[in-house]
Amino acid sequence: MEEGGAYSVFRIEALRRNSRGVDETILPQFSSPKTVWLLWIFIVLSLTAGTLIWLIRIPIYARAIAIPLTNESQSAISGINGNNEPLMAVLIPGRNASQVRVGQRVFWSFTKSGERVSSTVIEVKPMVRSPDSLNRELDLRGQAAASITEPAVIALVSLGPVPYDLPASTYAGSVYRAEVEIGTKRVFSLLPVLRRFIGD
Repeated sequence: MEEGGAYSVFRIEALRRNSRGVDETILPQFSSPKTVWLLWIFIVLSLTAGTLIWLIRIPIYARAIAIPLTNESQSAISGINGNNEPLMAVLIPGRNASQVRVGQRVFWSFTKSGERVSSTVIEVKPMVRSPDSLNRELDLRGQAAASITEPAVIALVSLGPVPYDLPASTYAGSVYRAEVEIGTKRVFSLLPVLRRFIGD
């Protein structure tokens, strides 16, 4: 009888301790302070990267055709060339006409393997012209005329120093591929997943 009573007492006490253990809240613990520091570093780096992606903007370019002008054609088309500075006509596709501004940068190369040079737009003829109209207005012939295949607007830039110390007039009528910086966009717009939810 005593043995059974002692057994019951111990059993009841064990059940009571077990029930208290079930009700206790056990908070998660990290294995070491090093893990906490790594977590914080990851959070800070993620926030920094997100901020940079949101704030940083990169330039966008429009492809164009650049043609150095003869003295006759630049006198006819430009009203600002009082110092006889050699000019180059940059023909920008009509679809980009509204984005072309004075002060934008134009990049091109005099040779396929040569270093890119740049100049600034000093005048814009905003009216979109047909290829025939461009050929007549700029007095283009041969390769220069054949390279114009779509309506375009005319931006004028300074031809600047030319390679090999040749006279600028020797480049008149040549055709170069150029790029015009027409604006900027945020880096995140290059990420399709983000661009789907947030506009530029």
